[in-house]
Amino acid sequence: MRESSPADLVQLDDVSWLRYLPSFVSTDVADAVVEQLLNESWEWDGGHGRKVSWYGSFRYTYTGSDHPPAQIPSCIADLLGPVSAAALGYDSSPYDGVLLNLYEDGNEWVGFHQDDEDSLDTSAPVGILSLLSTRTILFQAIERAHGVLALSLEPRSLLVVGGATQQYWKHAIPREPTCRTRRVSLTFRRGSAGPD
Repeated sequence: MRESSPADLVQLDDVSWLRYLPSFVSTDVADAVVEQLLNESWEWDGGHGRKVSWYGSFRYTYTGSDHPPAQIPSCIADLLGPVSAAALGYDSSPYDGVLLNLYEDGNEWVGFHQDDEDSLDTSAPVGILSLLSTRTILFQAIERAHGVLALSLEPRSLLVVGGATQQYWKHAIPREPTCRTRRVSLTFRRGSAGPD
């Protein structure tokens, strides 16, 4: 397993990349977002070892889960502009969907997968905003020629997953039994039809 310390740009291969932005949001913003989100309704994501909540202008369906469109809460709507600008660029259509993930502690996890569902614009990078506690994200090449990359996602950081990463790489949040605190992540996505 290759270890990577947080860096601005991680080139996974010739066409796949990650960009890590530590301290992307202030502590005050992170605290306000967490306070509102923990009061939202969460559902157990069957078999995926975490709780989720979906907000977006399009239906989002993946293995074992189907989420209808739902209005984005104000605390997340306030983040759409800055996250879209950092991940997609100012000249691009903004994100129009956010999957929230709640991990109660390090015993909750999600296995290797790709975010390549038909409802998603897979050409658009995915933005992952991490809150509350540090967890590791793993990236593994589908053809396994590149091994596994481990990256620590610190609270308030934004990880941009871009290029052809969803096509050629899988990612996971593994179990970390020594982590005894919650983690909330907001995964910003753009629907395949683009915003309404």
